[in-house]
Amino acid sequence: MTRMLSKGHKMNLAGDVVSSELGDGVALLDLRGGVYYGLNPVGARVWRLLEEKPRNFFEIREVLLDEYDVSPDVCERELELLLWDLLERRLIYVEDESRV
Repeated sequence: MTRMLSKGHKMNLAGDVVSSELGDGVALLDLRGGVYYGLNPVGARVWRLLEEKPRNFFEIREVLLDEYDVSPDVCERELELLLWDLLERRLIYVEDESRV
């Protein structure tokens, strides 16, 4: 897998996805396709961070490193996998910085 995540660009939630707290996780409903997704507690924390405001990879990583007992390498690897999954499913998107 040779994908590169543009880590400096802000990511935001897609407008056609609704979320609901579900225990210590989050349930997501993609209104385009009617598909439900579930996020574990760490994924739910990432989702909540993006609900607050658009953030880039580094901003999210710093919060996770402060809040969880995880090594930087593992945090980066797992966060990148999560963000790619959310991007590929079109649950989040990378903001177009040319609009700023």
